[in-house]
Amino acid sequence: MKKILTLFLTIALTVASLGALTSCADSSDVPEGMKLVAGGEELGYYFYAPEGWAVSNVGEIKSAFVSRIDTSSVSFTEINPLLKNPTGNGKETDDYFFENYFTESLSEFPSAPTVSNNGEEIIFGKSGEGATKAKKYTFSYDYYDANAEETFSYAFMQILIKANEKYYVFQYSASLENRNGTQTTYYDYHLGTSKKKGDVTKIIENFRFVTPKEATKTDKPVYDKDGFLLVSDSRVSGFSLYVPEGFKKTHDSGMASASHTDGSEINMTEAMGTNENVNTYVLRRFDELEALTGSKVEYEFTTDKNGTKIVNYVQVELGNADAANAYEYSYTYNGTAYKVYQVIAINRSGLSYHGYVFTYTAKEANYNSHFENVKKAIEK
Repeated sequence: MKKILTLFLTIALTVASLGALTSCADSSDVPEGMKLVAGGEELGYYFYAPEGWAVSNVGEIKSAFVSRIDTSSVSFTEINPLLKNPTGNGKETDDYFFENYFTESLSEFPSAPTVSNNGEEIIFGKSGEGATKAKKYTFSYDYYDANAEETFSYAFMQILIKANEKYYVFQYSASLENRNGTQTTYYDYHLGTSKKKGDVTKIIENFRFVTPKEATKTDKPVYDKDGFLLVSDSRVSGFSLYVPEGFKKTHDSGMASASHTDGSEINMTEAMGTNENVNTYVLRRFDELEALTGSKVEYEFTTDKNGTKIVNYVQVELGNADAANAYEYSYTYNGTAYKVYQVIAINRSGLSYHGYVFTYTAKEANYNSHFENVKKAIEK
């Protein structure tokens, strides 16, 4: 069983696919036809996407996309403008964020994008729970896919947001190809029209900001003999995930998640499945991450006799799973370098197999400080 290299997987690694929300969210608050991507009173927001979209959270990037065929996606990230503007504070930070941040972000692209909207003030979020201030920027970019040896044109909407004295970036990206042979591009289709709102417009209008609160859950924390904290409800998720000291629980649902004050994150979820080779799955995840971040995903690989990339991995033990492969890769987002350690595993239950994905994401500078304890969490 240790040499099993295929896995029943799909990209829909989603909290809602397991029929659960975070403990802070009342199901009655979820807009009709939508599901939770990320959020809670501890985070200070609720980010929803259409039920049919797939959730794809990686570290600080909370995102969802339509499908493997239609890769139109939305993402939401809290950022710290002072990382780029260290002397700014108060109004200076506001001015820098809304006037300079977007322009500086474009400089990180390999070639200059074409800007079509350079800072239109808009309303972002549900009435009464929207952002304090939001500005919309739109641009297009030609992305070269080295695997396909082809150039693809994408359009982007980037919204810079201030809410609860914090700063966020919401981004929507989609192909400028015409959808299914129609005269409407994927980008325009998901925005919709004045007569019929598209999914992305609904996502923006249903976004909610709430006053951040400390967790008020009265359940006594559960620690193991080494002081690792239990952050999953096995009755819902089907597994018990323990995280090292310093990590705090951020989800109580089918996706177990914990974060550290330095921004590092650990999460684990069951992968609901269609039959897919694990290497194919990993390569596709890298392509999607590159489209989201606008940067190259760095990883080690070999090439088989057919010229197919085989991503390097090591076999590890993820608790008592039957088989597990571990992958390391890195990427850059908003000028910050991140490193990821991801374990993809299968476990037999009765006559069926279940897939699981464990992900540790950290800023490159912090990665090693938690890595040894993360490996212990994987063993546990």
